Amino acid sequence: MSDIVRIAIDGPAGAGKSTIAKLLAEELGIDYIDTGAMYRALALKLSRTGTDYKDPEALAALLASTDVDYAGGRVYLDGEDVSGLIRTPEISELASASSAVLEVREKLAQIQQAMGLRKSVIMDGRDITTKILPFAEHKFYLTASVEERARRRALELEAKGLPCDFESVKADIEARDYRDTYRENSPLTITEDSKVVDTTGLDIPEVLALMKKEIYGEDTHMNAIITVLGRDRVGILAAVCKLLAERNVNVLDVSQTILQSNFTMVMMVDVKNCSVSFKELSDALEELGRKMELSARIQREEIFDAMHSI
Repeated sequence: MSDIVRIAIDGPAGAGKSTIAKLLAEELGIDYIDTGAMYRALALKLSRTGTDYKDPEALAALLASTDVDYAGGRVYLDGEDVSGLIRTPEISELASASSAVLEVREKLAQIQQAMGLRKSVIMDGRDITTKILPFAEHKFYLTASVEERARRRALELEAKGLPCDFESVKADIEARDYRDTYRENSPLTITEDSKVVDTTGLDIPEVLALMKKEIYGEDTHMNAIITVLGRDRVGILAAVCKLLAERNVNVLDVSQTILQSNFTMVMMVDVKNCSVSFKELSDALEELGRKMELSARIQREEIFDAMHSI
């Protein structure tokens, strides 16, 4: 069994893929990769340099000298953080159009697939389930009505103080849907093993609940494993239990081992009703570890089992 867990999310523009993927990544404690932002970053370079993506020679030269990376929730273009520069309608349009070019997709596909091969990730885009992570353990297709997606996009633009017209936004989304669905290279499709989630009329918690139910199953308690290594047995147990109780984490089982002067504790916990995100819980345990000079780590049960299976 692999020691890596991958979640692939496809769907049309405005379906809520990025929002849901980021929150799901936080709860699971794994990395989120915004592949759409990477295409937008490349589109930004096309715009800045005036390069015509339809010109094979010019595009080849640009791609050869371009590096796109995604880390810590930020997208980098040739080492520059361009996260705040890629969400304009113009860049969105250029990203959608240029992403249909095979050479563009191949360039970014190589980078993205390498990420998925070396670590646990959540990715969202148009061809994640079909090309980038066809081997993903969990696949989803998020969608919503055109009207719903246009409304969300208009609200996003208004929040940024950008001018927008609902009908224009709707027409733009319909045009992107057509291009994404009928382009020659890596068209937007629904794989047989993808779970379709229609987000029309649903709020974010409802969508998250549907996806977590699919990942963990009906009867799961959403368990996690905490491993702690240190020396002060009594102090460690008291401190960790206090931290968990404050965050409404239920302790299901505890095993302890003492080898020479080192103390190891493994706790099975239920994080279903945890009052903070999984990432925040993980950060709190790491901070406790720094203060008490010990090692404290939490993993989802299924990831822990995969890493310790033969």
